[in-house]
Amino acid sequence: MRITKLFSLFLLTPALACSGSSTTDDDDVIIPPGELTCPTPSDGTLSVCDLKLDGGAGQPTFGDAVVVTNVVVTTPPYSILENSETNETTLGGFFVQDAQTTDALAGRYGGILVTYRPDMIAGTLPAAGDIVQVTGSYRDFGQMDGPRQKQIEASAVDVISGGGAVQAIAVDDPASIATGGSRAEGLEGVLVKISNVSATVVRDVPGSGGSPIFGAFQVTGGLVISGEIFQYRAIEQEQFITITGVLRIGTAPFDSGIYMLTPTKRDDVVSQNPTPTITSITMLQDPNAPDRPQICSRTGNSTVGRCPPVVLDDVVVTASGGYVSANLRSIWVQDTSVADGRFAGVKVVYPADETNIPDVGDIIDIRGEAIEWFRGMQVQNATFTAKGTVTSSTAPVVVAAADVARTAAPEMNPYEGVLVTIENVSVTERCVDSNGRDFGNWVVDGPVFLGTAFEYTYNGGFGPSTAMCGMPNVDCSCAGMSRPDDQRMVGDTFRSITGVLNYSFDEFRLEPRGDSDIVQ
Repeated sequence: MRITKLFSLFLLTPALACSGSSTTDDDDVIIPPGELTCPTPSDGTLSVCDLKLDGGAGQPTFGDAVVVTNVVVTTPPYSILENSETNETTLGGFFVQDAQTTDALAGRYGGILVTYRPDMIAGTLPAAGDIVQVTGSYRDFGQMDGPRQKQIEASAVDVISGGGAVQAIAVDDPASIATGGSRAEGLEGVLVKISNVSATVVRDVPGSGGSPIFGAFQVTGGLVISGEIFQYRAIEQEQFITITGVLRIGTAPFDSGIYMLTPTKRDDVVSQNPTPTITSITMLQDPNAPDRPQICSRTGNSTVGRCPPVVLDDVVVTASGGYVSANLRSIWVQDTSVADGRFAGVKVVYPADETNIPDVGDIIDIRGEAIEWFRGMQVQNATFTAKGTVTSSTAPVVVAAADVARTAAPEMNPYEGVLVTIENVSVTERCVDSNGRDFGNWVVDGPVFLGTAFEYTYNGGFGPSTAMCGMPNVDCSCAGMSRPDDQRMVGDTFRSITGVLNYSFDEFRLEPRGDSDIVQ
């Protein structure tokens, strides 16, 4: 597949070129599908309506090659399928919509899902608002015993220009676009908006075959609000002024045939009582900060409470590429205007396959949501915006070992997430077993636990794999000394050790970022 830029003098029709307003889909003026005619593009290509309106004169046969042009991308690209081992996207998608419609169509049959395979893409994926030409194959997909979704399987996506927009269709009755609703089929794939609804089910939303739909909630009229692209965690009986998104039909076994309104960004969900936005790291970390909202928490299999939005501007990256899990990595950022560093740093997690990660010293803006993850504070679902090529050095805060003790309470420790230095310390425990494994952790001056979010020489190389550790005569514990070139010894002294203070697995861990952070 290719992604290219094209030049076009195409202009959106005035009725559809203004975002933020909407047209009304009114029962009194809806014309049956059999009496509808799709608009004909001036260049002779197909419209999305031709693909979606069954029985239309221009409808191709499944498997036919198709080209649709001057359509507007209405969602950011998102992951549909992932490799279970690497967490990398193997099938992605985004929705496009006809820029032109007719009074009789009222926007119906104008939106469709475009699927793509990342390993076939050259260049940059389109963004919401781009006007594109899509070349590919006309397909349908779904479970054999249920409704199927019409799609374009893309072989090429050509970006014509930016600045496109379509109005959301205002739907007065959410039940009309819920599963079984009279308007659901016609508006599938289309950007729609509902108003004045409340959350009726906020977890374990019923799916197909008795399985719940992950990350979804249900509102008035039985309409499911999907978290497939942007996940909003509603609370019981929460009242919403508006919810905007693409209406799509489920194709997976757990949501097959279910119509779901799918927001694409935080602004798409407008609550009557929104959670205050966290606008500084101090507001996030200091439990006594003025106007600090209640922050959601995760200590088991579910998240409790509503995760407040986070908007951080001009923060400095102090560590980048930290290991969290097989699927997650982290950066740490700090507000350098806080002279003593107290409550000035925070951990930000992102998918391991994320690209364009900022480097240490970069000044960035962050958008995400805050959560106390097993008592450790972090920002999740984050996006990063670099402030040009501006960089800044951040001096670590010199603290006592007791200030970063492994057993301190994270809710009150002002140095959680902060870049700190401890001085004149010695090794008191050369290795810390974790379920019988030596992962490279060690302890200095009794209370300070040294972690392994980053690689450095002192604790040696990687030990044997989990599979090898299960074999006879392979001892991966601390006693087995299984890490190659391990230098850790009780009594070793250090002039200083620098790192970010991380809370993980019920303990504070000072995380050196590399060899230069450990000075003997």
